[in-house]
Amino acid sequence: MKMNAVRQTITTLFRYLSKHDYWILALIRLSLGLIFVQTGFGKFTHFPDTVAFFADLGIPFASANAAIATTIEFVGGIALILGLFTRLFGLALTGVMVVAIVTAQWANIHSLTDGIMLQEWDYILFFLLLVIRGAGKWSLDERLSRRSTHDLNN
Repeated sequence: MKMNAVRQTITTLFRYLSKHDYWILALIRLSLGLIFVQTGFGKFTHFPDTVAFFADLGIPFASANAAIATTIEFVGGIALILGLFTRLFGLALTGVMVVAIVTAQWANIHSLTDGIMLQEWDYILFFLLLVIRGAGKWSLDERLSRRSTHDLNN
């Protein structure tokens, strides 16, 4: 009997959490957003150094690519905080992280473990979660979605 009660409690807890996952999506968005606003701002304020770093990595058109990556990080970070165009910026930031791994980290990867230990890999996983699940209930994306649905029904 005790085992059934434990199983039922766990099942109830998981059902509750699956229906209320919006708070974890909000925390992920806020955390990533703050990180990337900060890194994007740092790249903007030290843009010549950013361009030089991109050039040292052998990235073609270092100035243009630095501007693109910096803008995606800064604007994407703000968008994630707001939960606005979350899927679009999640995908764009995933691309930035893939490029970061290939250009800045590739020489340090000698095994699968080395790759999955990278901070950029963690970011990719979180961004892809946001691409798949969306911003969640506590977001501007959700408000806009409700508004457009409401407008279509009237």
